Amino acid sequence: MKASLVVLVLTGFIFSVTASAVVAGERVYKQVGEDGVVEFTDVPAENAEEVEISEPQTYTPKTLPRVEPPPPAPEPFRYRSLAIVTPTNEQAFPPGPGDVEVTVRVDPPVETRLRHRLELVLDGKPRPLAGQSIKLTNLDRGAHTVSVRVVDGSGKTVGESPAVTFYVQRPSLLAPGRAPAPTTPPPTGNP
Repeated sequence: MKASLVVLVLTGFIFSVTASAVVAGERVYKQVGEDGVVEFTDVPAENAEEVEISEPQTYTPKTLPRVEPPPPAPEPFRYRSLAIVTPTNEQAFPPGPGDVEVTVRVDPPVETRLRHRLELVLDGKPRPLAGQSIKLTNLDRGAHTVSVRVVDGSGKTVGESPAVTFYVQRPSLLAPGRAPAPTTPPPTGNP
């Protein structure tokens, strides 16, 4: 077992020496000693025979053209600020016709060259917004949520404001003849 391991290690060493000798263009000789051990060398001996070693197989890859990496993709257009200015969050509107003016702020302005447009979302339902304000009329009494969003030409949302909740108070249908309570006390005369 030990002897075969030694022969295996020697054979590997001899092969590496032989390969380097061939690369250097030298001659290699093989001789068998009295104990039967095969020896490879670059020094000719009396009972050594020259080993014919063919040139090693080599490969030279072809030179590929240099490929420049593509330029980085431009940063997508982003809106710094998109908000509902009026009404304010949790604002209550006194009894009346149920009209509410909604004003929005967009910074930078809507990028129409990218086919962006504003949509107002009232109680979950989108509607187009032509400018930066709209008057909502005849709203039902109760809580409403409103937000504004920017959508692109395919309808994909590009940016959206936080939602604002406001409350509309309307005269009660349970007391139709009752006038709404005044917001300021009536003036009193001086005696």
